[in-house]
Amino acid sequence: MNHLLNILQDDEYDYVLIETSGLADPAPIMQTLFSHSNASGRFFLDGVVAIIDCHNVWRHLEGRGWGAKTPEVYRQIAHATTMLLNKTDRRRDTQGGETQGSLEELEELLGDLNPHARVLRCQHCDVALDDILDQRAFDASRVAEVMVTERRLAGDEHASTEMARHAPGIRAISVASDPGDLLDLPRFLSWASALVEERWRDVYRMKGVLAVQGSQRLFVLQGVCGELKGEEGREWRDEEERRSELIVIGKNLSHESIERGFRQCLLSSREQSEI
Repeated sequence: MNHLLNILQDDEYDYVLIETSGLADPAPIMQTLFSHSNASGRFFLDGVVAIIDCHNVWRHLEGRGWGAKTPEVYRQIAHATTMLLNKTDRRRDTQGGETQGSLEELEELLGDLNPHARVLRCQHCDVALDDILDQRAFDASRVAEVMVTERRLAGDEHASTEMARHAPGIRAISVASDPGDLLDLPRFLSWASALVEERWRDVYRMKGVLAVQGSQRLFVLQGVCGELKGEEGREWRDEEERRSELIVIGKNLSHESIERGFRQCLLSSREQSEI
């Protein structure tokens, strides 16, 4: 981090790209850029790009042949905001006598684990810079627009998915309030903070768009590797349903427990009538 801060004293940079090793856990870097006071004042976390070798990834997902189930692979997928599905030209139907899943099956699997990440097919990682730069994937206003838009397109479907076949316990959980229900923000932040503090190793990512008591603006919550940030966003539009949605990506998380904790933060009918 000191090196990153020092280079700004000599030159101006449009972007800083940090390349990790193939089996690195991106969480510590994300946490530093997300929460470090000196870093967050001069850098912002724009996005996390994961390169998926579709020619060999099944070995690590299912422990085939010389491969073994690799926790870092799942963490990289869970933290990614963009995934490059590379070597699509080299992929074969069989590998070492083992049948591979199709590209469509792989994309479905990746979507189950991280439903809000973009997945791009490519060869030799040949993609436009615009596809990986200036993502602003952790920008509160962009997070809000993406979640509100996807919720409108999905209707009332709010699912919890789990990759039971490939990575038992790793799941993306989505919970939502009914239209018009408001959250008690202090109560919610206390619950969410306790969750990430207690389960900081298991909660990879948390994000939410919340309708809170006493505000005409949506509240945007983001959590990365045990760190939580929240801020007010734009005003709710007249045509939008005021409802809260929270997405938690992690390992060995209970949908029932998260749903229960989330709903305990909603105002009761009596509390709302007293507002």
